[in-house]
Amino acid sequence: MLQGFNKACVEECSLLGAPASGGLRAQAYAQMGDWKAAKKAMEEPRVLQWTCEHVGMTFPMLVDLGARQSSGEIDVLNLMGGASIMQHVVVPEDMGPLRFESSKLERKELPGRGLGVVAKADIALGELLIAARPIELIRPGDPDWQYQADMAYLEEVLTRRLLHRCMDCDASCIEEVFSLFDGQGHGARWAPHAWRSDDFALPMPQGAASAELYARLRGVVKHNAHRWPGKHPSSSLPAPGLGLWLWPPMINHALESDGRPNCAHVFVGDVMLFRATAPIRAGEEVLDRYSTPLADHFEFTLHTLAAHGMRDPVYEATAASWQALQEGFHGAPPPQLPAEKKPLAETLAAIERKVTWSNGVHSVVLPEYEALRDRYKASKSDSLAPPEVRALNLLCVLGFKFEGRAAALEWRSELARRLGLARPMHFAQVKLWAELLERFEHLKGSLSSKEEKLLEEVDSELSKCAAFWTLGRASMETSAGEWKQSFVDWARGSGYSYEWFSTVSLEEFAKQPSEL
Repeated sequence: MLQGFNKACVEECSLLGAPASGGLRAQAYAQMGDWKAAKKAMEEPRVLQWTCEHVGMTFPMLVDLGARQSSGEIDVLNLMGGASIMQHVVVPEDMGPLRFESSKLERKELPGRGLGVVAKADIALGELLIAARPIELIRPGDPDWQYQADMAYLEEVLTRRLLHRCMDCDASCIEEVFSLFDGQGHGARWAPHAWRSDDFALPMPQGAASAELYARLRGVVKHNAHRWPGKHPSSSLPAPGLGLWLWPPMINHALESDGRPNCAHVFVGDVMLFRATAPIRAGEEVLDRYSTPLADHFEFTLHTLAAHGMRDPVYEATAASWQALQEGFHGAPPPQLPAEKKPLAETLAAIERKVTWSNGVHSVVLPEYEALRDRYKASKSDSLAPPEVRALNLLCVLGFKFEGRAAALEWRSELARRLGLARPMHFAQVKLWAELLERFEHLKGSLSSKEEKLLEEVDSELSKCAAFWTLGRASMETSAGEWKQSFVDWARGSGYSYEWFSTVSLEEFAKQPSEL
């Protein structure tokens, strides 16, 4: 069988006698990712026995699992347990091909937005939209990965890997990669060549062995690659990877004018999972947001958008308004922000300048903390701007200093709550609740009444997150013991840790009295 040219193989295999015909067609369909067709071929007379003898005993089980997964039968909690065992690098191969795109989704050209994903039928809150392994993924520790590598370097490495696969005539890879936007358009654009069964010269994509092919692949990577939250294999410190998935990059970024995104994604090992965070009606576009809600500076999101050739005028205006307030704008607040944001912006700017000048929070005094606390409470809303993220991070540190650990736990919970309002079920929200649970577990036996009440909230919110991501439901129907270990271990181990609260030692945290 010639690698990649599976449709031709299927046609050729149909001329063979059974059961070899069915067995070879099953292999070809499996390589194409059409697991339902592979299972149908396996059900032909004597094909199961033939594949066990000539392919391997595990192949029929993989086909059966792949067919069920492609219909949406995916045990997410089991995947999370498998990812934790594999140190959150991959989901074990024996857990299936994990290639699912809801039949309610379609790829469609949208005016002014390029190729997007649209609902063909109504989609319910929590419904699984996509579960996908990567086409290609660079992981920390790979031979061509570098420590402290920036995104530009990782994009070059990913492009070279894809180029090698294209030149090795991996046509399935070529078809998938070039179905993605490359900056000019999409489509494999095969060079003319009539393939024949007695011909070893394989068709190649247009521009093969030239700069044209590399430039197109570089464009695909630039516009579609996803940053992957990896860890260094020896130090376990956060270290980014970069991957390319098929359907995920076709879900467009929700601009501020679009409102909140209607879906969210998480990484389970190397698998990307998408669920609907709001009901989506037939004909509506499915929208994610490319930037993290924990971005503590507007530039992070603006740079992310620029890297994808995008702009968001409303977000840019909001950034300019906050900057004007923090730089001492006189008069009424800029039009993008309500009046109550002005005192918060001014107080935050003054404290941040002081912290920078003195190289730490030790110079901040109690009245300054109280002013920041009161002005934050007077200005809170459902949105979450980068200055508010910085304010909550500062309040967590200063609350620990001036009020005790219960205040720090409360401010961290407040950040998780705000994340839930701004971006429901985003992984950052899940991660913060899991980190809070770890704090409380270390403090067991010494919790104050305030901390006991907060622990109840943390348990409740984690249960909601687990129900959403594992089952697509609002609540868990099983006892905590049946879901908590796998889900919490996954949430704690995946992704990055966040700021001071995550890095201060559990022992140091436990020594601080609940209230000062």
